[in-house]
Amino acid sequence: MGSEKQNPLVKQDCAIWKDWRLWVSVIVGLGLRLYHLADNSLWFDEGFSVAFANADVPALLHKTLTVEPHPPTYYLILHYWIAAFGDSPAAIRMLSVIFGTATIFLVFNIGATLGDRRLGAVSSFLLAISPFHIQYSTEARMYGLLTFAGALSVWGAALFMRNMARPPALRKASVILVIGISLAVASHNTGLLVWAAISTTLLIIWLVDSRPRPALLYGLVLNGIIAILFLCWLPLLLEDWQIARTATNWMPPLGLKGAAEELGRLFAPKVLEALSYRAGAVAAATVALIALLGTYSWRYDRRAVLFCVLIGILPIALSAAISVAKPIFVARIFLPSLIPLHLLIAHSDNRMSSPARAGKRYCYHRSSESGRPLRLLLLLAKGGLANCRIDDHDSNADARHRCRGQPSRRNRQYYRLLCAPIAK
Repeated sequence: MGSEKQNPLVKQDCAIWKDWRLWVSVIVGLGLRLYHLADNSLWFDEGFSVAFANADVPALLHKTLTVEPHPPTYYLILHYWIAAFGDSPAAIRMLSVIFGTATIFLVFNIGATLGDRRLGAVSSFLLAISPFHIQYSTEARMYGLLTFAGALSVWGAALFMRNMARPPALRKASVILVIGISLAVASHNTGLLVWAAISTTLLIIWLVDSRPRPALLYGLVLNGIIAILFLCWLPLLLEDWQIARTATNWMPPLGLKGAAEELGRLFAPKVLEALSYRAGAVAAATVALIALLGTYSWRYDRRAVLFCVLIGILPIALSAAISVAKPIFVARIFLPSLIPLHLLIAHSDNRMSSPARAGKRYCYHRSSESGRPLRLLLLLAKGGLANCRIDDHDSNADARHRCRGQPSRRNRQYYRLLCAPIAK
């Protein structure tokens, strides 16, 4: 009884709300997301979100299940949000701001679970100033919700990985995983990539670890619950596949140039607007090198390295494989991959003091030279923020006017169906 050691994670979680670094990241992130929030009118896709949300619930469900390739979860939340707070551009986008700011809090918890609070503070601050995350945290679309659900899932997976032999902690982690993955799948069809990446990662870590029985049991149960919930959505998803083939026919086939452009937007947004696609490849390679330095500095914690690398890379690799049949390789669906990426980058500012363990955790101390990669990344982020605008789609008119215009590269019939509810 008295010989049982207390898990250090429990002690850390109790006081995490009192850490001032958490609130610095949250306040900075919230301020950047509120800055110029209503300067631009709603752009094309935001107009569709408002059109669906303004319909009554039966019409909303019918519309999203017949002509919209995405699940109706975000539109339902936005429907009740507009009813409570109005339909001004600032009010509509505030829902995504809340999801984006809550994601910063979750990233702090993920870093504190995998390493220490300093790791959580640096990684959450990097996400707070990330231009790409700011852009989609201020847009009335479902990507803020998708990233929040992905962060919740990663947090649950981190708790699961750190406590594979402790049933009480596994119960908490399993509940978080079921909620997070179910919300990710319900918010966007590419939430399936989050589920596949997390399940595969935990399985690999379980295989290379001591293969504790409690982790296997809880893993089978939680994936079974998620699979049952997913089966309820599967018939509608198969119908959405045909809609998606029409709605996404503007996407070109995936090639090396296209992949470089999308990854460049993920790692260094706005660079491609000033330079060629090669600049995106250079930016992606630079960020990957910094993350590699973080991987090296974390080499004594094999499970944490595997966790971050697999959860970050698997969604991108799976989407590339799917794009062979149907192109879906766009940067915004990789927003959850920013979380493990920022954890590795943040760890490049740490250096392991010793491979010795302290209650299954590692001791860190600050290095005078290890801050250089982090400062380089902060410069990249600063350059992106200097050019970042809340609206990235050159919308000078409101959504109604844009919907009356030409449907650009996308399918005319699809847009005529979507624009019908808001056309006079």
